[in-house]
Amino acid sequence: GEHRDAGRRVAVGRVVDLEVDHGHPGRVERVMDALGALAAPGLARLLLGEKGGLIEQAREQQTHLEELVSEGTRDLQRQSRELETAAEIAKLASAAPDPDELMGRAIELIRERFDFYHASIFLLDDSGLWAVLSASTGEAGRQLLASGHRLASGSASSVGWVKANRKPRDRLVGGSRLA
Repeated sequence: GEHRDAGRRVAVGRVVDLEVDHGHPGRVERVMDALGALAAPGLARLLLGEKGGLIEQAREQQTHLEELVSEGTRDLQRQSRELETAAEIAKLASAAPDPDELMGRAIELIRERFDFYHASIFLLDDSGLWAVLSASTGEAGRQLLASGHRLASGSASSVGWVKANRKPRDRLVGGSRLA
């Protein structure tokens, strides 16, 4: 009697371990039958129940943890890309004595690295009243630079927001990121 029951418990443990460790969803019915034959239908429902069973809950938790790891990995990759770009801009600063050339090369690097459609650098004029376009990417950027484009520093534009909040900002326009 007791020795036979102990053997059955080991067998149940092995079947359940197989299901959990190897994730064979096609075996759920056979495992349920085996557990039922061993007089453990309540345990079978607890472990293998379609909705809310422990194995299903463990799978959901695993999926959630995998999503968190992926998100963390993306954040680390973004931070790494930002640091690499900052280091390259610092290297450019030592090699390009002309501030206009440095800004032009830096903004192009930023646009490329962060996959922006368009990026610009605005600097405040001496009065602090105007944000003057100092570097910009693409043909539209070259045209705006040539025309002396500037924005009032208190305007409701993205540039005005950046000045007021002292933080960088990017935005989507027509599905493309602008910086």
